[in-house]
Amino acid sequence: METPDIATVPPKNSGRSPQQTAGQVFTLLARQNWDLIVYISYCALLVIMTAFHEPWYDEAQAWMIAKSGTLKDILFSIPHYEGHPPFWHLILLPFARLSLPFEFSIKAVSVIISAVSMWILIFRSPLPKPLRLSLPFTYFLFYQYAVISRPYSLLFLAFLLAACTYPRRNQRPFPFVGSLILLCCASSYGIVLAGGIALAWLYELWDGDSLSQF
Repeated sequence: METPDIATVPPKNSGRSPQQTAGQVFTLLARQNWDLIVYISYCALLVIMTAFHEPWYDEAQAWMIAKSGTLKDILFSIPHYEGHPPFWHLILLPFARLSLPFEFSIKAVSVIISAVSMWILIFRSPLPKPLRLSLPFTYFLFYQYAVISRPYSLLFLAFLLAACTYPRRNQRPFPFVGSLILLCCASSYGIVLAGGIALAWLYELWDGDSLSQF
């Protein structure tokens, strides 16, 4: 039996060109992994930017209050002239009292809080995908509320938690109320936001109708 020459045997046609294969891989990546890619990119850029950020005066002042102030002053006296609740100082207090490095500790706290916030925004938010994947890199969410170590990072986290627990606020009120309490503890602006949300909820319960119908 005559064996055909290997060179004369035509290659099998897979039916897919390299361009089609690359397109399918890109489509699969876009459907499955873009959220994760954006989240990892955000965290990596945040760590890099935070490492090169020189702390401002108000960041250092919060650390010094946590390190030197008495618990009574932090809870009852200092908030009167600091302009926001003492929860941020209480978070920094164990790190400052243990004499851990100032820059590393306060930046690590801010990075962790911001990373949790962006995880909720990217993976749990019902917003359109282009908006979810672009918001983390906006000026305020990326720089003012994350790179700069301030209680605004807590404020945004509490706001996201309130948004996540809002749809089931009547069936499971305690997580929603807890997020509003955290909103109040984060900043004086949070007290205003939480108060407005609570008033709307109370009106909804009193009226017996959903405000979403208006």
